[in-house]
This record gives sequence, structure tokens and C-alpha cells, in this order.
Amino acid sequence: MREKTTPQLPSFKHLISLLNEKRAKDYTYATLFFIIFSIFITFAIRPSLTTALELSAQEKTLSSVDKKYELLIGQIVQIQSALEQVRDRLYVVDEALPTQPYLNIIMRDIQKSAIANNIVIKNINVQRINLVDTKKNDFRSMMVNVDLTASFGDYAKFERDMVRQRRLKNIKSVSIDRTAVGSESATLQIQAVIEGYYL
Repeated sequence: MREKTTPQLPSFKHLISLLNEKRAKDYTYATLFFIIFSIFITFAIRPSLTTALELSAQEKTLSSVDKKYELLIGQIVQIQSALEQVRDRLYVVDEALPTQPYLNIIMRDIQKSAIANNIVIKNINVQRINLVDTKKNDFRSMMVNVDLTASFGDYAKFERDMVRQRRLKNIKSVSIDRTAVGSESATLQIQAVIEGYYL
């Protein structure tokens, strides 16, 4: 029978001599390079790549926002140039649709048209006006009832004058009662409801 031999551990000198060989040096350098490169990737390159990806996503978002702002700025410039063209005539809009009812102006317009067209105003009163309306989105209006005495031709001229005036108005309804049968110049009793608008 053979005797069992126990393997002997290499001596320290033998290990150092193995490490001094070219192959061992190459493996050692390669292992150290991969370890250092892994550390470098973890602590230097990875945060830079993460930051680059985040900045790329932010760039896309900001580019989209920038296009929207450019569009809005273009629209603002168009509106501004349109306002510049009509700036000297904006008072006409304020007179046509004032921010307050200005009932006195409606009354003055009615009286002015009546006098110019030989019409007698028998009665004038306000039917509806809301001074505490909080809605600012739509036109608001007030109703004025007017009892007139006039011929048909004079009343037609009165209506034309009312429409031509700057203050925006609408003749909502007209009720005519002929008191005398005869020609076109016969006197008529007219009840008109005039609607005046404001903002």
C-alpha cells in the first residue's frame, strides 16, 4: 500500500516569485483596473448620466412650454397691433356699451329723436333695471316704456334715428293704436318698449 501524502502549502517566497511573473502582473493590473473602473462608474459616470437624462427630459418639457409661449406672444402682438389701430376710436365702444346703465343718456336719446321727428312723448318710465347684478360675462339690459303720439312716417324716422345713435339699443316691441281713420299722416298712439344695453 502506498502512503498518503499531504499537499504542502507553497512558501511565501514561492508566492512572491509567482506574482513577479508577467502573466500574474497582467492579471493583477486587469483586476485592479476593473475594480477602479467600477468605482469610477458608480461614483462619477452614473450620476452624470442620471443628470444628463433628467436635463434631456427637462429640455423637452421646456421646449414644449417655449412653443406655447411663442404662440401666446404672437397672439398678444396681433391683439396689441389691432388695438393700436383702433385706439383713437375706443371711446365709441365705451359709448355704445357703457359699464353702467346711464339711464339719463337713454332718456336723452329718446327725447332727442322724438323732438327731431315731431313726436310727442306722453309718458316714459323704466320697466326693468338691475343695479346689483353680479354677472359680468353677458350684456345686461334695462327696459324703458314709452307712450308716443305720432304719424306712422314720423315714427318710422324715430326708429331709424334710435338705431343710428351711438348707444346700443333695441326696440323690443311696438303697439300701435290708430285714433283717427284716414291718411298716412293720421295720429297714432304708440307704445314702445326700448331695451338699452350695458356691461
